[in-house]
Amino acid sequence: MAVHFTPILWLTLFWQFVGIGRENYGILEKLDTMESRVVDNANFFALDDIDRISDEQLYERLLNEFPHLLG
Repeated sequence: MAVHFTPILWLTLFWQFVGIGRENYGILEKLDTMESRVVDNANFFALDDIDRISDEQLYERLLNEFPHLLG
């Protein structure tokens, strides 16, 4: 999967990855911390408590890192 995303991580697009299911998220976590990116345009978070969070909390998590890309 990293092979497919690495060439496009330099674009000014923001990639938000969400892991659901209490699994080993592997490459999704690595995409969030890759050092070869020109800009920090990817974020990952695990959402293992999807049944216990409000819509507001979900949106906060989804948009947590996005404003940093704009600034």
